Amino acid sequence: MAAGCSLVYPLNDQLVCASSLTTLRNFLTTFWPQVGADMTGACDTHKLMTCQLIGQELATSALLTILGSVGAAVFSLQLILDFAVLHERAICVRDLALLEAKYSESKDA
Repeated sequence: MAAGCSLVYPLNDQLVCASSLTTLRNFLTTFWPQVGADMTGACDTHKLMTCQLIGQELATSALLTILGSVGAAVFSLQLILDFAVLHERAICVRDLALLEAKYSESKDA
């Protein structure tokens, strides 16, 4: 999304953004009167550089997604290993019970 956003120049380049706002101001004299005559800092001041904002937000989101995914994979592996240990333990207990039953039958006979 950030790569596609970089192709829209008024959203990515401060000079292009400022010149676009100046062109709009020249065409529409009542456009954004509270900014004043100088539009050079308006793009940064009013956060019109959306590509930079999207890039920062996506970087944070990507980092959190990666960390969460790694954590989920580790916890899932731990859960699988715990269930495997419990399964093997149940099999061993069952086999031990069968051996004890066989031993007691042969001892009684």
